[in-house]
Amino acid sequence: MENNWEFFENLQELIFVIDMENHTMAYMNHNARNAFGCPDHEEYQNRECYELLQGLSTPCPFCTDSVLAMGRFHDWEYTNPLTHITYILRDTMFELNEKIYRIELAYDKNSRDMEESESQSFTPDTKKFWDDNITPLSDGSTAFQTFIRNNYFDAEAFFRSVAIPDAPYYLYFGDLQSNLYYISDNMKDDFGFLDNIVYNLIDAWGEKISNEQDRILYHEDLRHIMEQKKGVHSLRYRITDKNGISTWVHCRGIVKWSGNKDTPLFFSGCVSRLDSDFSLDAVTGFLREQSALNDLAARIGIMDSTLIVGFGLNHFTYINDSKGRATGDMLLRAISNCLLEKLGSLFTFYRLDGIRFMAVSKQNVSYDENEAVENIRLTIEECYSKQKLSTKQAASFGILHFPDNGDTPQEILENTMTLISIAKLNPDLKYSKFSSDVIAKQKDKSIMALRLSENVEKGCEGFRIVVQPIVSRDTGKIIGGETLLRWRYHGQEISPVVFIPLLEETRMILPVGKWVFEQVVSLCKQILVYQPDFLLSFNVSYLQILDDTFLPFIRQTIEESGLLQGHLMLELTETHFDEMPIRLQEFVAECLKMGIKFALDDFGNGFSSLQMLFKYPVNVIKLDRTLMNEITHSSENLDFIMSIVYACHRSKKQVCVEGVETDAELEIVRQTDCDMIQGFYFYRPLEVADLLRMLEEGGKISGEGR
Repeated sequence: MENNWEFFENLQELIFVIDMENHTMAYMNHNARNAFGCPDHEEYQNRECYELLQGLSTPCPFCTDSVLAMGRFHDWEYTNPLTHITYILRDTMFELNEKIYRIELAYDKNSRDMEESESQSFTPDTKKFWDDNITPLSDGSTAFQTFIRNNYFDAEAFFRSVAIPDAPYYLYFGDLQSNLYYISDNMKDDFGFLDNIVYNLIDAWGEKISNEQDRILYHEDLRHIMEQKKGVHSLRYRITDKNGISTWVHCRGIVKWSGNKDTPLFFSGCVSRLDSDFSLDAVTGFLREQSALNDLAARIGIMDSTLIVGFGLNHFTYINDSKGRATGDMLLRAISNCLLEKLGSLFTFYRLDGIRFMAVSKQNVSYDENEAVENIRLTIEECYSKQKLSTKQAASFGILHFPDNGDTPQEILENTMTLISIAKLNPDLKYSKFSSDVIAKQKDKSIMALRLSENVEKGCEGFRIVVQPIVSRDTGKIIGGETLLRWRYHGQEISPVVFIPLLEETRMILPVGKWVFEQVVSLCKQILVYQPDFLLSFNVSYLQILDDTFLPFIRQTIEESGLLQGHLMLELTETHFDEMPIRLQEFVAECLKMGIKFALDDFGNGFSSLQMLFKYPVNVIKLDRTLMNEITHSSENLDFIMSIVYACHRSKKQVCVEGVETDAELEIVRQTDCDMIQGFYFYRPLEVADLLRMLEEGGKISGEGR
């Protein structure tokens, strides 16, 4: 076999050729064999790539096979756990002798960048400062001078660290390679250090942080800076001095990196004492609500109009429930630090209550409201993404102006929080903007929430389920359906995007979810009379998965009904997988024991879709309707979708395409080789009675179907 690849043998890059059917190694060139301890071809051939190259017993969850296509390269970066080397990789696929192979080219990133890194260890300005000022020092230098001469020193970072007006502070700066720091006299004296030069100050200082939660956040923040190669450290915590007195402080620091950010060089900053009655929020560092009232009052008569952006974070209840409050606080701290770093010169930020905030444009700053919302939104989504949390609707926004949209600062705060609530209930809105009518409608929403509660208490009065059929791609016959929840208020149908968030906010989704499952089981038994192979799917909230009583309820309901296994399917979204993986895995495992299948809904709408194909035991992949729009506009997108379908079939998963509405879309979808189709072209959601009648007639397409 190696004769087919001999032209790769002496290339500098590491070359791997892998049989995509069974993940076995077909070829490794000379440098690749040396890197992984296989001097002879016989030592790697027919071994699984994930075992040889990754030390794994199962295929890699990050495998690129599903995204490859003939004639196209996929570029990515990865640190190998066996060699501990970071590689730049280029993957593609090709056919040879009726077999499909993946070919992978790997470059050692560090060796490629070494020459550039060495030439950029110092900026020209820093080197000049070093040559002009450090080298000539005599042997009689002070401890301070000696420290600067013998360790890396960045003049700009040093200046920025000490240039903090109107605040008492302690100063520190250090060489991260030698792990030596120089601290100010007052820091040495107040905290009991023996000398101005301290080895490993980061850990020594961390031991003086009096609150355990603060200490965890301190180390996590510094770890995050090093892992993400950040340049700014900003944190508030409680610390104990040498007399045992605990006080709040604000620590600010700057990390200087090498030119290519491979190596952390220098860390400098200051620690400022905060008054016991300080007006800053301890977690975020934002000013508190009272400060917002005071600052707005001070602007009356000074400024004609002030832009105010209110924003509330979403998904925080289950972040705290599933990952712990420490993780939630870490996310809040990361968001606040990023907002202050990127937008602090334009806006003053305030924490109102819980996870609701307000950004007020600074005096003499004119800022477009659309741009303001977009910049805050992107910053928040970036922080969510780094924590591997869903970035879909990470925050909800409201826009208003002072004093135009409120007679008093207190009214402004109330209107801000109202607009945030409106935006949460209308996720399709980019932001909610102040108007008298909008505020009045929100009061009606509050009344709606009250009526919703009354209906739930009365045994889910006013609720019902409908079913949107799923049809076979080949025959157009109904083979399954998705149950959807509906609710009527004052004789009108209320959109699920309005009432379901209300149910989740109030945790009424828990009793409603159990009621829905009872309806699903009962309906499934009725359907099976007419169609024994029917598959009925249903959706659950993240709160239901976290509810300890839900699994036993599912088990009991199925047992009491006598429903045969294999006819229920639970639809989950990527949000479920992203935000509570451990709890979800346990939930999935128990449901599988009961014969419940799983579908991954809205596939392709998140950042981790391809990993989900291999990581979780789902039976059906439902392609998000946004992909439907994409493939109708580009043949390249169609090729990509076809590769997804191919990957799903290779991993023994069926594919359902959602959102098919026209003849043209149907024709394109049939080219993808999918298994099932769901969309208005065939059926809108049907009332239960209509569905049963249709199935009784043989499941033939009628009415709105084709």
